[in-house]
Formats: sequence, C-alpha cells, structure tokens
Amino acid sequence: MTLNTKVDFRHNAYVDDMTLDADSADIRLTVTDVIADKDHIAIGYRLPLAVRHGAMTQHSVKGYDVTGNYNVAVDQIDFAVAKRHQIAHISYVRQLKARSYGDAAYRWFIEGASNQNWGNMVGKTNRHINTGLIVSF
Repeated sequence: MTLNTKVDFRHNAYVDDMTLDADSADIRLTVTDVIADKDHIAIGYRLPLAVRHGAMTQHSVKGYDVTGNYNVAVDQIDFAVAKRHQIAHISYVRQLKARSYGDAAYRWFIEGASNQNWGNMVGKTNRHINTGLIVSF
C-alpha cells in the first residue's frame, strides 16, 4: 500500500503546505490443511505503515532582537522514518467449530513474531508469542 498525502493549509503563514509519502507491505506464505481440515500455517514479513518522505516547514516567532523586531525562526521537521519497523512472523490457526446458520465460528491461533526497530525506534527489538481464540458471528 502506498499513500501520497498533499496537505494544503488554509492559512499557511505559519506552516507551509507539504506532501507526505507513506507505504506499508505484507507478504506471507500460507499452507492449508496441515494437521487438520481448515487449519493453516503462515509465515510472513511485514513493514507497517510509515512515512518514507515528507517534511514540515514551520515559521514562528522566537522572541525579539535588540531593536524590538521579531526573531523569526524557520524550523524544518522531517517526518521520514530512518529505520522502519520490520516484523517476521509465523502463525498457526485451527478451526475448532465451523459456523452454521445463526451460529458462531471458533478458531484457535498461536503466533510468534520478531520485531526489529519496534515503533520505528532504531535498535529496539521485541519478540513475542501470542495465543487466543477468534470468534466470528
């Protein structure tokens, strides 16, 4: 998925108009009917949504000079993510009870994941295992 957002401020005397480019990606390989009917195992890699390019220019007054004139500062705030969050994961999902008319379906899952640059913070890692129940009505 890619996004291109053009921000057009009505009153852009303080913040300039800008463009943000963001994207996300998810690739996975799924194999069905591994151990039981309607179960599946999936191995995948994700890049969560992140800004790839885009900066904001802000004009502000930061005090006064010795003559009483404004000290106008122009700050550039870069929204691009330097090292983006990456997730490698493996999951197993098993059907416990199939859905019938007016009834719920129950599936049990277990997933393990390894996260690099957790929350788009360089060097922060996270590894976890989740398990739970998925109920569909």
